[in-house]
Amino acid sequence: MESSIGYKAVQTLFQFTCHLLFRELKITGAHHIPTTEPCIFIVAPHSNQFIDPCLFMGMCPRPTYAIMAASACRLSLVGQFGKILNAIPVVRPQDVMSLGSGQIRYNQKENQIEGKGTQFLSEVHVRDSIVVQNKSYHVVQVTSNTILQVLHVNEEQEDIFADYQIMPYINQSNIYEGVHNHLNQHHAIALFPEGASHDQTEILPLRAGFAVMALGAAAKNAKLDVKLVPVGLNYSHPERFRSKVVISYGQPFSLDPIEVEQYRLGDRKHAVNRLLERSDQALKRVIVNAPNHQTLTIIRAARRLYLSKRNSFEQAVETDRCFVQLWAKVKQKNPARLDAIEKQIELYQDSLHFLGIKDDQVDKLNTTPVKAVIQLTVCVIQLILLAGLCTPAFILNLPLIWILKTISKRKQKELLASSRFRITGKDVVSTWRVIPAVFIAPIVYSVHALCYLSVLYNYRNHWSLKVKLIQTGYAWLIQPVLSYLLIRFSDKGIYLYRFVRPLYLAISNPRVGNLIQTKRQKLSEEITKFVHEYSPELEFLSTDSKHQQRLKTTKKKVDLRVFCKSLL
Repeated sequence: MESSIGYKAVQTLFQFTCHLLFRELKITGAHHIPTTEPCIFIVAPHSNQFIDPCLFMGMCPRPTYAIMAASACRLSLVGQFGKILNAIPVVRPQDVMSLGSGQIRYNQKENQIEGKGTQFLSEVHVRDSIVVQNKSYHVVQVTSNTILQVLHVNEEQEDIFADYQIMPYINQSNIYEGVHNHLNQHHAIALFPEGASHDQTEILPLRAGFAVMALGAAAKNAKLDVKLVPVGLNYSHPERFRSKVVISYGQPFSLDPIEVEQYRLGDRKHAVNRLLERSDQALKRVIVNAPNHQTLTIIRAARRLYLSKRNSFEQAVETDRCFVQLWAKVKQKNPARLDAIEKQIELYQDSLHFLGIKDDQVDKLNTTPVKAVIQLTVCVIQLILLAGLCTPAFILNLPLIWILKTISKRKQKELLASSRFRITGKDVVSTWRVIPAVFIAPIVYSVHALCYLSVLYNYRNHWSLKVKLIQTGYAWLIQPVLSYLLIRFSDKGIYLYRFVRPLYLAISNPRVGNLIQTKRQKLSEEITKFVHEYSPELEFLSTDSKHQQRLKTTKKKVDLRVFCKSLL
């Protein structure tokens, strides 16, 4: 696939947007990307709505055909970008759900759905799904207006009548045929196999669509070697502006000939399930797949305590990934030991919260009161200078910031109510700050420029109209520059501001600072002992001599990937 001028232009725009959104953006494993072979990029987790495809399409060095929800194509800006990028629109069943008549309940004993005031014969068809109380039931037979036979579900359901929605079955054969043609031409396809964005720390069950695409293409063309490439989007905080992200490309894997043969002979369900399982495992090797937010918070705290020095974000993500596997391993072998470690970490976190500092600020407590006074004075002076530089740009952008924040909160609340996968709706926040900004920012800049023009008319009567319009144009053009400078200076200001509290604490109460440092050191040693107890072959790279002394029992230094494999 040769990328067009339009494709390259949109990709450049996406790259610029991503570098504005993220303070740090790294790519790992890019050498795994197939150069000419037909492949399908399976990207997860889908935790940042339209920012995810913007990030992947902008930073992927190989031109791809992206599978895109038809509902997103109907959005003016997103739809236009989709056309330029040759996106393949797909109608998702959840986008065309409708409210069913009456109410229903699930009878687990009879494995059927019973209705009250329902019209199943006219509203429901075989292969449709019934969604009630955040659970989905696949219809295998429409018996009457009040009885549906469904696939067996092991989960317990409350035996009460409730409102429900009908998710229709959609024939996607035309989409599959188009994808097969692209793969036969050795093109690349990209999609998000979870099927919808969410804000959970664990990936959702993978949809079967991409597996059907790959197996179907290989079944029709025996010479076609379709590669599946797992891609992980690892954010520090997906909803925050100027956060960090690492795009991790995993090892591509081919289809198993046994799976292809099973698919060709008609045993499609078994072949697809096997491929889904392998794909799920491959994705978990490139993402941080924690069971819940609380566990992820504890794991990140443990990682900071284990790594004595500040490491790169790529190293932090890799460590988190390994610690998730370690946590699962210890939870099975010795849950009591894991609970004890987690309680110690939580107590330490509570102590930091009480003092108003974070773990990465504890190092600043390791100073004398005299040195702390000097450092704090320098820090405050720098903050005052930065505040002076940022204030004009901040005032100019204040209306824009307020409007975007209001829109994103409204969208977050709206989309949270309509989704069964979202917890707080944080996955849509960044998207609905970026998209409105494209339209609103020029309007705000124009209003400011017109205000400047009115000032020129009142106080620069001797200037010609041409000069006034030129000056107004300059006033408009300088505002994006000021906005960019505001972003960069704010990064520096936030960095300096984080020093204020620990330095003040080192001056006002050095004894407390010494106590928290001692507590951290002991807990760090305990975490190190815990990790080596269950994975004695692990030793992270560190140049800190004190940390090396804690690791002296470890004789062999190995790569993080070796550690991860040892946990499987």
